[in-house]
Amino acid sequence: MSRDIKAFYQQCKDCQLRRRINRMDRVPITPVARPELPFQVVNIDIIGPIDLPSAKGHRYVLCLVDQHTRWAEAIKEFNCQSYV
Repeated sequence: MSRDIKAFYQQCKDCQLRRRINRMDRVPITPVARPELPFQVVNIDIIGPIDLPSAKGHRYVLCLVDQHTRWAEAIKEFNCQSYV
């Protein structure tokens, strides 16, 4: 019976999304040196493609965060291609 419960739990999508993570990260946390000036270091990430695009068809979000001030910007984009 316990094998049946375990098999059901492992195949249940809702159970997997809501489960607790029991294992700890083995990498020790180290402090990150903060830059002295604003916009000296900017973290950039792109999110997407988003399944439900906006009314104008934007499917990606470009996220920028300044490490000094922690100022965040989110810019909607149609695609994530870069041109040289």
